Amino acid sequence: MGNIFDLLGLSRDNSVSSKKNTSKDTIVVPTVSLDEARKKYLDVFSSFKICYTDYWKGYSQKRDNIKMIQSGLEFFTHSPDYMSIYAEKYKPTLAFVLDYNRFVDVFDSLNVMDENLNKLDSIALAKFGKARTRILSMIENEEKIGRAMTHIIISDVIFKQTIDTRLTKDTAALFALFSALTIAEKEYFNILCDARNKLA
Repeated sequence: MGNIFDLLGLSRDNSVSSKKNTSKDTIVVPTVSLDEARKKYLDVFSSFKICYTDYWKGYSQKRDNIKMIQSGLEFFTHSPDYMSIYAEKYKPTLAFVLDYNRFVDVFDSLNVMDENLNKLDSIALAKFGKARTRILSMIENEEKIGRAMTHIIISDVIFKQTIDTRLTKDTAALFALFSALTIAEKEYFNILCDARNKLA
């Protein structure tokens, strides 16, 4: 899977590399080119898709992997209420990560935005605007869950012990890839919107 800090764009002190905390009203100035952002996003999405398809797509795969996670939580928490811990602390985030169709929807909409970026006719403008509006809240929500997943991966010793011992390395890679995907898609989205605004 590679170095988890590098994959998530994190430094060793768990801070986001070359990023500053900004309010929701602050304009984010792109620090990479559109081509770089596109490539980064497509590469991460491809890796996420392969990992999901190979290790998580089937019902039995999801069921078995989740059972293994629950088994690890039982062992490492030493708590008879491990299922409650799973349901309250991890299940909502895992359910979001495993909602693959959501990421396909974002992928398709980002593709529409990119294809129509430099076209100035009314139809292209409408397509770009509709795609942007459609996924704005989705990307913001994914970014929020991505930060939560990153925190779990980096800071939650119980969860890390669980996936390290109960899942194969390739299977467990989905969680880091999900966090990396939310970072890459937000960056790609912002750069597309910035480029469109400059054409207006």
